Amino acid sequence: MLTEDQLRRILPLLPLPKLQQYLPHLNEAMQLFAVNTMPRTAAFVAQTAHESAQYTRSVESVNYTKASG
Repeated sequence: MLTEDQLRRILPLLPLPKLQQYLPHLNEAMQLFAVNTMPRTAAFVAQTAHESAQYTRSVESVNYTKASG
């Protein structure tokens, strides 16, 4: 389970209201999917933060460019 302080240290630029909004959902998902060790927690937070632009985006853009070649 992540604490507010831990998530603040991981994502120091995330505004406090957003942090407080997402933290319960992160902890719920972590419990549901057995993210219950430090390595799993680190990987989960790193991946989800990366994919959501540090929890600032909740909808994925589907405007992809075609690879050349």
